[in-house]
Amino acid sequence: MITIDLTALRNNQIRDIEIIDLAGTGNNSLILTRLDLLNLSDTTNLLIVNGNVGDSLRSTTQGWLSGGSTILNGIAYNQFTSGVATLLVDADITLTIS
Repeated sequence: MITIDLTALRNNQIRDIEIIDLAGTGNNSLILTRLDLLNLSDTTNLLIVNGNVGDSLRSTTQGWLSGGSTILNGIAYNQFTSGVATLLVDADITLTIS
């Protein structure tokens, strides 16, 4: 099991990332804020999170609004927005988001 906690890192410590893939061995998790997402890329305000059953994403008290579901490259995603930030999360991933 791997936990990626972007809230524990300094802003701008990780750069130029637009896709995070949690798939693989074990139940992996990602923790992030809206600001973490915005700091990941200079070119977009979009983060795509891929994964599988058992993986999880947590991003609470960030004002995320559900945008429903969408299909991208044959994968179903749940879409969320908060201000200019957009988050696409693989539908297989367990969400704790608000």
